[in-house]
Order: sequence, then C-alpha cells, then structure tokens
Amino acid sequence: MLDQVIVIKNIQGRANDQVVVEYSQENAIGKPDKIRFPAETALKYSIRRQLVLTESDWEIIKTEAIGLQAKIKAFALVAQRERTAFELTKALKSTKRFTFTDQMIEVAVARVEELGYLDQDKIAHHHVTRSASTLKSKRLLRHQMKGRGISDSAIETSLDNYDEMPAALMHTQKQCKVIDLNSPSPGQLDQVKQHLYRKGFQTATIELCLQTLTKSNF
Repeated sequence: MLDQVIVIKNIQGRANDQVVVEYSQENAIGKPDKIRFPAETALKYSIRRQLVLTESDWEIIKTEAIGLQAKIKAFALVAQRERTAFELTKALKSTKRFTFTDQMIEVAVARVEELGYLDQDKIAHHHVTRSASTLKSKRLLRHQMKGRGISDSAIETSLDNYDEMPAALMHTQKQCKVIDLNSPSPGQLDQVKQHLYRKGFQTATIELCLQTLTKSNF
C-alpha cells in the first residue's frame, strides 16, 4: 500500500525560534492541521509551502520536532524554578501543547541532567536551607524531599547538619501564647508536647523544649 501524500500548506514564524506549520493530506477538504515546530527542524528539512512529503517521512519529521520540543520545554521548566528529575518528568507529562512520549521525556530529562541542572545533593541542600524550611522538623523535611523524588542518600546528607531545635522553639513560643507561662499545668505541657509531635519533631527535641519551657518564660 502506497503512503499517503502530505502537502505543506503554510508556514508562519513565531517567537522563540518557533514556526507553525499547516499541512494536510493531498486533495483533503477542510482546514489543514497545524503543528508547532522548532525553527531548526523546519530549516533542517527545508519545510516550505507546497512541499510534498510521504506520510512516513512526515511522521519521522514530526517525531523529531516534538522530541526537540520536549528538550526545549524541559530547559524552560528548570529555568522557571529548581526541579528534581521526578518533578521535571511530571511537568513534561502534563504539558498541554504537546503530547510527549515516555521516550521523548526520558531523553529530555537525561539531557537536562547531563548539564548539571538536576543535582539531587544540591536540590536537597537548597530545600533544607531556604527560609521556608526554618520552621520545619527533620521528619517533615524528609517527607517533603521524598515527595520530590530526592534520593535517600541526598536527603540524609542535607539533614546531617540541620538543627531542628530552633524550629521547635519557635513552634513552642506560638503554642505558649495560650498557656500560663509562669506555672504551666501538666495538661498544658502535654498540649505543647502533642503539638510538637504533630509537627514531626523528634522526642529528644520535644523533651528539651519542655525543659526550656519550665525554666524560662520566653
């Protein structure tokens, strides 16, 4: 069976080195289909108006173009904010403009990682040291980083020098606004203890906070 013939109806330039290619099967009635190409793909294959291609050749060109779009999108995503390989893969899968295959995504993520953008140790370190993390327990930070797809070794390395005591004391101060600091009752101390436990603090940290609470009034 002979290949269908594809005719390029129009090509229009867009921003960021992109072009929109309009195409349809030969003698087809109705509006042509559209696809966004990287300009370099269009140049490589000399895509132009009235160009005639076999359907199999056109599929090869489209696949290459979409694969390149996956790489372009991957770099755009890591430029927006720091991401792990897991987060980048998830973002590429949810891209609305293109439907990337698993292989395209795998290749794109590998390329980004090859250039050093997905360093797990660095990402874990940044996660722990950013200001939003200063009120969090080790357990909560560990849970968050696991959810981002960071390896266990990178997580533990990032937490080696993390002191959760300042964060626990901050939570204790907030909780102490509702109790009598001069003579906290056993029930009130238990409230503080349970509050810190729910926040994920270690038992040793909680006990130290309670000792501090009974010796000072913040």
